[in-house]
Amino acid sequence: MRSNLSFMKLLFLIFSLFSSCKKPANYTAVTPLPNTPVTLLASNLTHSTDTSETVILKSDSPWEVGSLYCYSVFQKDSIVSLYYTAGDINNTVHLCYAYSTDGVHFIKPNLGQTLFNGNKNNNIIDVNLVGTSFFYDSQSAYPYKIIGMAGDLKQHIAYSSDGIHFTVNPQAIVDYFCDSQNQIIYDAELKKYQYYLRNYVYDTTITNPVQGQSYYYRGVCYFDADTLQPIHITGTPITHPFAKTLVISTEFPTILNYNRKLGECDIYLSSIIKYTSGVYISYASIFHHFPPPPIGQYPNDGYSSIALYTSTDGKTFTLFAPNFINENPTTYHLATGFACENNMILNYYWKNFNTHGNENKVGEYVMRKYTIDSNLLTSIKAYNNIKSN
Repeated sequence: MRSNLSFMKLLFLIFSLFSSCKKPANYTAVTPLPNTPVTLLASNLTHSTDTSETVILKSDSPWEVGSLYCYSVFQKDSIVSLYYTAGDINNTVHLCYAYSTDGVHFIKPNLGQTLFNGNKNNNIIDVNLVGTSFFYDSQSAYPYKIIGMAGDLKQHIAYSSDGIHFTVNPQAIVDYFCDSQNQIIYDAELKKYQYYLRNYVYDTTITNPVQGQSYYYRGVCYFDADTLQPIHITGTPITHPFAKTLVISTEFPTILNYNRKLGECDIYLSSIIKYTSGVYISYASIFHHFPPPPIGQYPNDGYSSIALYTSTDGKTFTLFAPNFINENPTTYHLATGFACENNMILNYYWKNFNTHGNENKVGEYVMRKYTIDSNLLTSIKAYNNIKSN
């Protein structure tokens, strides 16, 4: 059975009811970090004068016409792969695959895996997970891996030896519900798996106008492990009052959380990339909440901007650029992963022209190019085994 998009919309509605409804404050100034490779990369990214975008994928297939959602990018040699989530007109969600040899023009191959409208002539991967993120596990015989939510509302791992044919592990990797687009990074230096999971932290200082009481805001927690064995959480996880299911709260350290410098908002997605040794960038999605009706147009409404955080260890992050991309009311989410071209890094984004409360989330996938210091880019390519021009 394929996943139903209306079910996902319900989950997003439920969990966003915990959030504040004030518009974001205008905040732009930050104290620069000491001169390090991660600061150099962040400076290259933020000082780019070219903000032009190239549309790399639109919903032009029947199984995509209902929606496009977040996605992942992975470059191996000169092939750039996209693992993306799309919904059809019946609100059924599909995990799809596309690839490119130049990072700009993407092909949707006929995978022949999944039956849709009576045939298998499509690019749908036969994996029944939603809210997925891709990661590459270099030490495994099945290096291509995807983490996503299954029908039990828990995170599961799908694994593959070729990046096309995946098998889902029936045993959940995490005990509790932690929403969508969670991340795992396999760190070959540490020989550890770094988990970045969405959590809910209780804030006693802010009152939710919808509920009339203090609320849980969304953040990102961290832990690492030597293997991908299931994680059994100890402590006192909270029970969501509407969904009646357990969610992660403070069982692990919260590394990205609510920041008043960004206004009355919370962290939606972490979107963390390790570029090379000691260079982590989080393109955190900051969800800015709009007032509900009758003041606002839609319930659960708002938009997402992107704030840039830097880290040298993947555990402690510093806010570098609060408004890296902020085009209210257009929503941006970074696709986890990146590609390289000559002396440039290619970042990929999901761009949705409608606010979150509007059910039409088709949007489009776009790419932006950033010129990077040549020595740093050489290090990044070597670390990721990228053999591009």
